[in-house]
Amino acid sequence: MADKRGNGQASFQLFLVHSIAGAHCDPVKAYKYCVKAVLRGVTFFDEMHAYFKENYKVLAPVYIAMKKPPQELTAECEKEITNMHDAWI
Repeated sequence: MADKRGNGQASFQLFLVHSIAGAHCDPVKAYKYCVKAVLRGVTFFDEMHAYFKENYKVLAPVYIAMKKPPQELTAECEKEITNMHDAWI
């Protein structure tokens, strides 16, 4: 509830809950909460980028859907997509 109201700390806590292996582990949810936490100034971009790189296979399609890069850039273009993510383009 607090996350939906713009609470960045809540977004970060939900990132932690969903990023740790266990019953609630969901890399896609974790990544989306981490993005919110970064945009709300609660955590560092470096943490989000490291999580993205660790879970690239699952998160690349999510990032591509969010940022809508040129069509020739697909999840198979790992270096280019990772560089774009690093630059937050």
